[in-house]
Amino acid sequence: MPVSSEPAPRPPVPTWRLSGDRLAARRAAGAALRRGTAAVVAAVLLAPLAAAPAVAEGGGQKRSAQLNAAFGLGFQAEPARPAPERPPAAPVQVIMAKPGTAAWNEACAARYHSFDPATGTYLGFDGKRYRCR
Repeated sequence: MPVSSEPAPRPPVPTWRLSGDRLAARRAAGAALRRGTAAVVAAVLLAPLAAAPAVAEGGGQKRSAQLNAAFGLGFQAEPARPAPERPPAAPVQVIMAKPGTAAWNEACAARYHSFDPATGTYLGFDGKRYRCR
């Protein structure tokens, strides 16, 4: 019987024996396959909606009819309600007390945790002291 100088072909390596780049390549191939499968499934399921005409403003009824036609769903959409009109908000104006008064000290102490009433300054996040305004 003749002896071959070439080694016998090796069987595929199970994933639990892979490490490093080979394991990463195997996982990437599996992830790509899953993404491709998900894309095909999504395309098949969403194709009827893409072919439907665009929904105009207040089209809740039209949208439910499209979904019912595409997927055979039996739900009813609520009729569109107009958004309530609100008056414009008044601008907020902050009035600080005069520097050096008790009210000013209280306001600055409430606003800045590191406020020092003796100097009228607070400690900023950059480590510098700033005058309370």
